[in-house]
Amino acid sequence: MTSAQRNTKYYVVGGPVQPARDCYVVRDADLALYARLAEGDYCHVLAPVQTGKTSVMAHAANKLAADGVRVATVDLANIGGRDMSGDAGRWYYSVAYRICRELRIRSDMQSWWQERSGLTNMHRLREFFLDVVLADTEERVVIFIDRVEASINRPFARQLLRAIRASYDARATNPEYQRLAFAMLGSASADQLLPGRRDSPFDISIEIGLKDFDVNQVRQLAAGLGADRRTSRNIAERVSYWTNGHPYLTQKTFRALARQNNELMTEETVDETVGQLFIAPTGPREEPHLSAIGKQLLRESAGKNARLNLYRRVRKGSRVTLEPGLDTHRSLIRSGVLVSDNQGRLSVRNRIYEDAFTAQWVGKKPTARLARGRYGRGHCIVRHRRADLVHAIPSQAVCPHADPAESGLHDRARCVPPAELPAGIRRYR
Repeated sequence: MTSAQRNTKYYVVGGPVQPARDCYVVRDADLALYARLAEGDYCHVLAPVQTGKTSVMAHAANKLAADGVRVATVDLANIGGRDMSGDAGRWYYSVAYRICRELRIRSDMQSWWQERSGLTNMHRLREFFLDVVLADTEERVVIFIDRVEASINRPFARQLLRAIRASYDARATNPEYQRLAFAMLGSASADQLLPGRRDSPFDISIEIGLKDFDVNQVRQLAAGLGADRRTSRNIAERVSYWTNGHPYLTQKTFRALARQNNELMTEETVDETVGQLFIAPTGPREEPHLSAIGKQLLRESAGKNARLNLYRRVRKGSRVTLEPGLDTHRSLIRSGVLVSDNQGRLSVRNRIYEDAFTAQWVGKKPTARLARGRYGRGHCIVRHRRADLVHAIPSQAVCPHADPAESGLHDRARCVPPAELPAGIRRYR
């Protein structure tokens, strides 16, 4: 394998993956969302950030459109802005206008909307679904509402969710509504989106679980490396070891590998790449995804201490069973830091999270001195506890992997000067 054979443009990092891309990995969620919507069911996909929700939506939308279904996608994060924060009417009009454009409905929406100014926004939207969307189409219609979490800071936007629920309930009395279905996607929980759950569409909607890639799916992504089958398999399994199939972390790791110029690629190459991308002392602050996750972990709130204590316990290996009724459990599951297995046992989502968000990092943010530390003489070499990586950081700095129950400094008895680095242990740079 040579660097010339690698395709640096094969991977997509930091945004939705278009279904036609070679690096698109079809998961069970793709098949389930399409199948349910094709049957006319309402669906929702609520999962942590950068786990592929918008990509799954695009995949289902393309397949439905190929079947002759009219499809509209509305990204609530792109509806309005600060100038609309106090104007609920304009916000709802923007949603309706977007749906009309997506469905290619030719209608004088502005006049139609103004003629019904005496109605509440929810009632206007309900009439819009019947008198415009269904009246001007003959095919089945599916409307995707993406990034629904954008409605949380706009309490008036909750009426959109209630209008969606009302459209489902209207199926009982008006058969035309059978042609209309909705899919809601976002990174918030149903309780966050609609506190109290009164008239909630999530009570009648099918939940589509979104799992990370399994090892076989990670192997598919090795195609961009241009390696032989054996090397591709070994590299993919090592990437999976670190990312546990997290879509963003997996794509980013593979892209970094594809950009390397070294002729030979080994499992050690993966370890060093992961270390440079994510596990450097500044990783949780400077890497965009880890920074976002870290802010959720450390955000100031009434339950901050309980949340961090729970994370420490789970990361340490304590057996903790998921209790959905506890806010601390829901918070860490929602953030994506923790996952639960079939028996409900909690664990850290992947090794990158575990080694980036250490007990020391949770207890105290990395110091500026640690962030600026240079590698070289007078620095300690610290063996990475999972992959024989080593960390070179100032000998007087706070160790990012130290146990906060101890001093928080390096145990000099376990630190090795650079010149005495044991054979087989790689220098982290």
